[in-house]
Amino acid sequence: MNNGINMPKLGNGVYQISTEECERCVLDAISAVYRSVDIADYIPALSLD
Repeated sequence: MNNGINMPKLGNGVYQISTEECERCVLDAISAVYRSVDIADYIPALSLD
């Protein structure tokens, strides 16, 4: 990042899965000591095309 903070090299994303599956995946990631879970929705207005 441009502010000197390092991002984790391994993360978990939950884009396009059901609410129930998302909850399970996030809890599993926390149990596995993941330090990054991307829970952002897809936002077409922010497309970099």
